[in-house]
Amino acid sequence: MMRSTTGTLALRGAVAVLFGLLAILWPRLTVYALALLFGAFALVNSVFVLIEVLRAGDGSRRERVRRRVPQLIAAVLGVAAGLATLMWPQITVLVLVTLVGAWAVVTGIADVWAAAQQRGHWLTALTGAVSIAAGVLVLVLPTLGALAIARVLGVYALVVGVLMFVEAARRRRAVSGEAAPAGAP
Repeated sequence: MMRSTTGTLALRGAVAVLFGLLAILWPRLTVYALALLFGAFALVNSVFVLIEVLRAGDGSRRERVRRRVPQLIAAVLGVAAGLATLMWPQITVLVLVTLVGAWAVVTGIADVWAAAQQRGHWLTALTGAVSIAAGVLVLVLPTLGALAIARVLGVYALVVGVLMFVEAARRRRAVSGEAAPAGAP
């Protein structure tokens, strides 16, 4: 059992490292691919919800429709979002980057405000100022923001992938009798 999970973990690590490298080396392609994957997911998921809603056979037709209206609305909106994303992936990326930039500005303002209410919280104020600056930069230069997000995602995937390899190696040594202490590489 341990051997199969070790192999799976190593495979997951390899996939994460590969994804990380691709995201760092080709961030534009990564952002575009993520938008298309989201569009495909939203479309397929929503079609299945529509099928489920339309096939449901419990209760009278009127009662069924009344109970399923929220799912029906969500499914129709999901199909529309999926199709729109697949037709215009650049707009999806722009909306995502705009949300990230706006979030950074709002949380930065909240941090600065909170720091102003208390003495000695200059690091919170500095954190807020950095968040505001990053958010404004992303909002003013959304293409750079999208590329930065892709690169950060790539670095994250690389780190996680390497950690998975290290853990898989530790498990393999433990199984082969060279038991390493917990947490040791």
